[in-house]
Amino acid sequence: MDELRERIAENFKRLRKARGWTQAQAAERGGVDTSYIGQIEAALITFSLNAQLKWADVFDIDISLFHQPIGQDGAKDFSAAEASLVDLFRGLASEDKRQLLLALEGLIDQDKEKSRERIKNIRERLGETG
Repeated sequence: MDELRERIAENFKRLRKARGWTQAQAAERGGVDTSYIGQIEAALITFSLNAQLKWADVFDIDISLFHQPIGQDGAKDFSAAEASLVDLFRGLASEDKRQLLLALEGLIDQDKEKSRERIKNIRERLGETG
């Protein structure tokens, strides 16, 4: 149980920091005292299922991100930029969200293709020189 409490505490802290929130800002958003945030992040208290559900809503995430092992993709990789996008998307209609996400996916796919081409060029040059 201590390992799970520490995992939740670390993921909570990473998610908070990814949004650029101080403990005080997180406390305000969650309607709790700042000391409560410190206790969660220090793994001093048990983070109940109800509390996890509430904070998943505050962070606008799936509750499973609290449980992800440290070092795996997910909570640790949730960047400030991603958090900002979630905040921007929050007030949009579902269709608008869908359209923006499709556009973002298209941009990412274009960048992947450019990266593949660059790697191909590097491989070709390495083959020529050595």
